Amino acid sequence: MLHSPHTGGSHGSGSDLALEAAGLARTLRIEAERVLERHTGHDGEHVRVATERALVWAAVEAGIFGIADVGPEPVESFSHELKASRPLRPGIDA
Repeated sequence: MLHSPHTGGSHGSGSDLALEAAGLARTLRIEAERVLERHTGHDGEHVRVATERALVWAAVEAGIFGIADVGPEPVESFSHELKASRPLRPGIDA
């Protein structure tokens, strides 16, 4: 952060604080993009486009992008794990 030494940091009008917050957000985004570039091998434009919106990826997708090292093996069905020996909510689940 670069600020006037006499201000002591984040002081001033609301618009000054909003400008400072926007500058910090830009700096954090740039640094996050650099980290992703370095660790995924993608160029800056690819990372920027991929991170414009919040994404929820499966482990395989995250691995393809390069942000996960190993994903779980595909599983055909979890139905055997979902069968309870007794109702989970007595009187509701029969």
